[in-house]
Amino acid sequence: MRNLVLVSSLALVLSGCASFSPLVTQKPVAANGSAWLTYDASRRGTLLVSENGKIVRSCAEPAPDAVYSFANSLKASAGGAGGSTTSGEATVNATALALAGRDNLVLLAREALFRLCEARANGDISDKRYADIFQDVLQQIKEIAAAEKAKSDAIRSVAEAAIQAK
Repeated sequence: MRNLVLVSSLALVLSGCASFSPLVTQKPVAANGSAWLTYDASRRGTLLVSENGKIVRSCAEPAPDAVYSFANSLKASAGGAGGSTTSGEATVNATALALAGRDNLVLLAREALFRLCEARANGDISDKRYADIFQDVLQQIKEIAAAEKAKSDAIRSVAEAAIQAK
């Protein structure tokens, strides 16, 4: 019985540890305390801009369109008194799926807004210019969404007409 508990505990501990990774690492990018935070491939990173030791801006990189899967397994066996053998097996599976609903409009919006944030954080554009471009991007997103809706409505109308004609 003691061997079974030992093997089970060992399997759980080792399989659990194999699935963990550091949540975040921080890499300095400037002497003022600005840093790049990095995550695993499913989360990307964040730019932190500091002034006088205080974080004044952050730009989170858009999440990737990644699917990953991994499995860790452990098999163990131990011999006991009287020739008995105890064995155990543990398997840990983890899966992350790409987020649904990522069409071209969403991809355009998230990339444009991240790059805009990045330009501002790097000091390439003023706060006023940032606000103006941000509003322009939002207006373009709105116009593209309206055009896509009109296209979908037209396709739906044609399909409904075809169904009614039968």
